[in-house]
Amino acid sequence: MALVFVGRTALANSSYTQEKAQAVYLAQEGIEIVRQIRDTYWIDGDNTTQWGDLVALAGSTDYKVSFASSKYDLISGSNDITVNNLVFSRTIKIEDTGSLLPGSGVSNIYPADNALKVTSTVSWIFNGVQKSISASEILTNWRPNF
Repeated sequence: MALVFVGRTALANSSYTQEKAQAVYLAQEGIEIVRQIRDTYWIDGDNTTQWGDLVALAGSTDYKVSFASSKYDLISGSNDITVNNLVFSRTIKIEDTGSLLPGSGVSNIYPADNALKVTSTVSWIFNGVQKSISASEILTNWRPNF
């Protein structure tokens, strides 16, 4: 009996580790997508898209990734992503950094307007219990006068 218990526990731990690794990858992908959105604002040739569009998303709303017209966008909600018959749910939150970053010393650059904290949270069900993992990063407006 003891060997059966140890074997089942080892299999469960292995399964959880695989699922957690997948969740980490999906969380990091969420941040990378927001970085790609930021960079697209500078290279898309459309002067109606700019850093301020991301700043406008800062707040308490959770976003999901949308892909339309050959580019990514963020809309309210969460994405359900199925990997190996397991459903992961991803939300992205964008927050104003406020006084988190020191001033740059340049009068026309304000940290609150030129840096955003992006948090990507992925959740899933493991053995009937909801698990989640988050990844955060501060993205900056590295071309503030563009």
